[in-house]
Amino acid sequence: MLRAIRRHQWYGVIGTIIFWAVLIITPFYLYQQYLQPFVEKFQITTGTSTSGPFGLPTSADLQKLINSFKAGQ
Repeated sequence: MLRAIRRHQWYGVIGTIIFWAVLIITPFYLYQQYLQPFVEKFQITTGTSTSGPFGLPTSADLQKLINSFKAGQ
């Protein structure tokens, strides 16, 4: 019985690690798939580069991008 408890404890630890890995990796994946093309388009059209850490856009960069789409409509 003690072995079963320990085995299920390991399952819980592994499940927790997988859960947190997915939770941490998912935003980076979604950024690369959906937001990065818009950021590249923004950089090309405005001639500016992102100034955030790791090359990520700052909130001001994202606001400019949103305003450029609103103005284009």
